[in-house]
Amino acid sequence: MEYRWRWTLCLRTEKFAGRGRRSAGVAIVVVMLMLLIVISFTAAAGVVSRQNYTNATHKERMLEAEYAFKAGLATAMERLAEQPAWNPSAATPTTETISDDGRVGFKLWLDGINRNSATPIMSASGLSLQRGQAAVRVIPIIDGQEILGGFGGIEATSFLVLPSVEFPHNILSPHPTEPLTFFWGNSALLSYDSNTPGGIPVFTGSPASPPSPNRSASVRALSDIVLGPTQVFGEVILPTSASLTVGGGSYLAEQRLDSTVYNPHFAQPDPSIALTPTGVGNQSFTPGHYGVIFPGDNATIELQRGGTYFFQEMYLGAANKIELTGPASAGPCVIYTHTFWTGNNSEINMPAPGSPPVPSDLQLYMTPEFGCEVLHLKLGDNSSAAMVAAGHSMRVTLYENAQLYGAVIAKYVELSDGAAIHYDQALLGIPMAGQPQWALVSQGR
Repeated sequence: MEYRWRWTLCLRTEKFAGRGRRSAGVAIVVVMLMLLIVISFTAAAGVVSRQNYTNATHKERMLEAEYAFKAGLATAMERLAEQPAWNPSAATPTTETISDDGRVGFKLWLDGINRNSATPIMSASGLSLQRGQAAVRVIPIIDGQEILGGFGGIEATSFLVLPSVEFPHNILSPHPTEPLTFFWGNSALLSYDSNTPGGIPVFTGSPASPPSPNRSASVRALSDIVLGPTQVFGEVILPTSASLTVGGGSYLAEQRLDSTVYNPHFAQPDPSIALTPTGVGNQSFTPGHYGVIFPGDNATIELQRGGTYFFQEMYLGAANKIELTGPASAGPCVIYTHTFWTGNNSEINMPAPGSPPVPSDLQLYMTPEFGCEVLHLKLGDNSSAAMVAAGHSMRVTLYENAQLYGAVIAKYVELSDGAAIHYDQALLGIPMAGQPQWALVSQGR
């Protein structure tokens, strides 16, 4: 009995021991499989991390190249506006950095330019450039490496244009997202022709219907028009999708037109040029750069025909006059300024009695001051002015019975009772002397 029991015990012990060895083997396999899974996940995470890092680095370089490309185009437009003789070539490009550490920059050159020739000019790469066109090439540089795959690289060309400034309407508002709203009182948009011998009699009998020659007026906007009590003795022109709201005013005809219009931007004067101070009372100015003009009341300001003036701001007092000297053959007097205000009863470039006003003789172009984009043209009560005026965000205010002979390119218009803008038909289709900034029309990518 004792031996049988021991033999049975031994068999059971060996049986249990075999089960233990098999369980240990299974556990080792499971552990190894788990280890392989962990290693696989770790390796995959490393690959993903490296891929994310690579993608992030690539996106960062793309953004840097984009900024460098746009900075190059902005530099080209700025240099063309400020330096008429600027003409870098592929052999002698303009090179600049835009980052503090010097990592990011660009080089650029003109592939060709036609500033003012009626005959097309061929660019270095064989492009035919019409008057007022330029072909620009910009190559971003990052960490000393030229980025040639897009962003205006060597295989792509950007086109700039220098549009002429023209005045085809009494009021042109080239803002596609801003409605043109006429504020305030009973006013009128009329027309005449300064080329007609003796001139067309200026209409003064509002609200009666004017003579037929006064009915070629027009107002055009690239967005909605809200016409207050203004009488438009001509056309109202706006896009097909825009709305026309009439609140007490009237018009003779409506036209829907979807073509776009360039909104001229005029550059600030070079800040490195010293401004000559102005005085009080009667003054005669030669062409040049001047500070704020504030002559007080009853002053006469003389400017030269054919001259170009830069005034920081112009605040004319009551009963002021601006008179142009020199022969008409000298060309127009051109003024660049940020603000142009007159007091009451002022006369700006008004002719002798019996002669028609000639607005093309005095051209006013509004430029932004540093940090201030608000441009303002204002004529006081009973004031008269013969001129054209343009500014990319200009506000025009004509107080009671103020008369403007000419045309404006503006964003806002405020006309008081008795005020009127008389369009000179002699302006139609005639490029003016204002020099706007170059504009980008086709971006190389």
